[in-house]
Amino acid sequence: MTARFGVPTEVVAAVAARFGATDPELTVLDGGSVNHTIRLDYGNHRVVLRIHRDRLRAGEFAKEAWCAEQARKMDVPTPRTLETGTVGGVPYAVQEYVEGAPAGPHGEVWAILGRWSAAIAGVPLTVGSPPGLFSRFGRDLPTAWASHIAYNRGQLGPDDPLVGLGVYPVLLAPALDRALAELAETGMHHGLSHGDLAPRNVVIGVDGPILLDWGSATTGPVPYTELLHIVDQRQSPDGPDDDDVGTYLAAAGWNDVAWTVPLAQARLLRSLDLVRWAIDQRPDLVRGYAATAHTSVLEVLPSLDAG
Repeated sequence: MTARFGVPTEVVAAVAARFGATDPELTVLDGGSVNHTIRLDYGNHRVVLRIHRDRLRAGEFAKEAWCAEQARKMDVPTPRTLETGTVGGVPYAVQEYVEGAPAGPHGEVWAILGRWSAAIAGVPLTVGSPPGLFSRFGRDLPTAWASHIAYNRGQLGPDDPLVGLGVYPVLLAPALDRALAELAETGMHHGLSHGDLAPRNVVIGVDGPILLDWGSATTGPVPYTELLHIVDQRQSPDGPDDDDVGTYLAAAGWNDVAWTVPLAQARLLRSLDLVRWAIDQRPDLVRGYAATAHTSVLEVLPSLDAG
């Protein structure tokens, strides 16, 4: 496939034609490692074209569009998706372009994210909710969460392929099982999560802040799903500090519950399950996920009696 600026030109040309954009001006935007993101300027119009780098993620743009539409109903401002589809098997989405400045990394932005997070968690999940929002354990969220934990506990032991991948030594299986048992006993509220709440995904437009990028949206325990991602951001130079996290939790109304969730155990479950999923669905990702899971094992051990 030929490319311009590293972008598949066939997709750009086909989408531009659908929008009546003759010889549009292209500006490559920062879209991270998941998507090509291009601003198309034509006439008096501007739109954003996002193209998946990975063809196996073909259903995600439709999921993002649904989440954004539901979030707007909850008074969370976010760009509208104008079209989704594929060109030559390559998934794309066209969205409204939002003019504005990026939010700063600290301070009030975290109160805004907290309020949005609580609103997003209240989005009704109906029969028409996209299947990509749910795990392989089903749409009934409490039951799926219990099955998620039970499945991963049941895999631990000498026959677990994760042992051979170096994720954990078999002697630690009982300790890891205790960690997951503790997680199973933690009371959880379940709902929709944006999955990537961060200042980099907030633009300050003429009418106020706007939330971008629903590519990581998912369902599961609230607030753990959002909070785990936020705490992970602390590793970056511009990541949230203690005041930012406190501001976020207070604005979301989760001060009394958030830290009762055992985050190390939650991260352990997520990382173990990602390896198991990759073994079945994405063998190309197994090694990377296994390395991350090994780190999660090391993180949870200090709180356990490994026996």
